[in-house]
Amino acid sequence: MEKTNDQWISALLKSINKALIVTDTDGRIKFRNNIAEDVTGWIHEDAVNNKLEGVFRIHDRESSTLKKLKVSSSVSSEELTILAKNGTVVTVKANLNHIKDKDGKVNAIALNFVTNFE
Repeated sequence: MEKTNDQWISALLKSINKALIVTDTDGRIKFRNNIAEDVTGWIHEDAVNNKLEGVFRIHDRESSTLKKLKVSSSVSSEELTILAKNGTVVTVKANLNHIKDKDGKVNAIALNFVTNFE
């Protein structure tokens, strides 16, 4: 039953029409959907088990440097500029949420983002 449940959850997450990256509590990518792959340029095999900041690279336009996403707190509809794997600069609107267990302990982090927004 657990494998069927995992397959169901995976299919559901892949069907979301936003880019989605899920990490463990150490910030290592455990799941990403095809839209996240398209936006970041990182294919599944290269992204999984890498740190989030290596794949979702926030670009500071003013200083032309990379910034680290603060995963210690939730982010809601924050406009960010990211640097795709091929060097393309992409503006996204991102939401970051903690996935908690029944006791309130964070056991994963979900980052979703879109490129076309108003």
